[in-house]
Amino acid sequence: MRNALYASVIGSLGISFLTASVPSAGAATILSDTFGSSTLNAASPAAPTGTSTNYAVLSSGNATASSIASGALKLSNTNTSSRFVEMQALFSSSPISLASSGDYVKLTLNFTTNGMINIGSGTFNLGLYNSGGNGPVTGGALTNSGLSTATPSSYATGNAAGWLGYVARTQASTGNNVIYERPDQSTDPAVTSEAQDLLFANAGSGAFNIVGSNITSSATGTGVTMTVSTPYTAILTITNNAGNLDISYQLNSGTTNLVTLSGSDTTPLTLSYDGLAFGFRANNNGITGTPHELTVSSLTVESNIPEPASLSLLGLGIAGLLVRKRIR
Repeated sequence: MRNALYASVIGSLGISFLTASVPSAGAATILSDTFGSSTLNAASPAAPTGTSTNYAVLSSGNATASSIASGALKLSNTNTSSRFVEMQALFSSSPISLASSGDYVKLTLNFTTNGMINIGSGTFNLGLYNSGGNGPVTGGALTNSGLSTATPSSYATGNAAGWLGYVARTQASTGNNVIYERPDQSTDPAVTSEAQDLLFANAGSGAFNIVGSNITSSATGTGVTMTVSTPYTAILTITNNAGNLDISYQLNSGTTNLVTLSGSDTTPLTLSYDGLAFGFRANNNGITGTPHELTVSSLTVESNIPEPASLSLLGLGIAGLLVRKRIR
């Protein structure tokens, strides 16, 4: 009787784990965030879940007006010339490993702007990374002019300094659109907080210094003038292609494609991903007194493979079924 009860309980657990853990065919959603339960600049961030994480704001200017609310994650920087501002986050508590050909990870960002990158060297940047188990700087320590050339800095190593990944850049006025590597910055002899930047590739004071290779890529689209309050969608996808990495990027306005980039890296920096970043470089474009702002309405990370935690639950479910069969 006791064995029958044990088998029944274990078997039921196994069935429930199997039902809950196996993703449907195609994409599995790793993070789907509309910011109702996520945090901004938390001093002690909670681990990412399927619907929430913590976002860290870093800037070479004053980004203290950045905010979070349901349906509106706002990255805001004072109106000044040539400043970098970004948000960084972990999207999973366990890295997604692109171990086999065809495995991919995809980041989708839906956002609006107030037109802040439409002139000069203004850019919009989006990236995916391997954090190596280190989260971004906490508590908003680099939100107000924290990315700088001041030396020495206690942020020259640790946190995001060692993140490895890839960045897609849209440059509004000139159309200098490109995909490039973001290598480890921990050995940068400059010992500055620029090591914490994930997006801007030696573009000026506050940007990371150790620059990897550009990804030779085909491109469609030129300079993009982002209309105030118009919804845009940016999509960055990294796919294992027989050990190489195919990296693609799209910027869309509704059903209209504005920019497409695609290329391949034959010597990948990493095959595992658990971090993301997005941000912009803005120049003063005549909107005097108005902060430069980018507002994200939703953010999604997808993959065709589940998180390792889900695989563990799947294994437990299978084990439960085997135990049930053995006892019978």
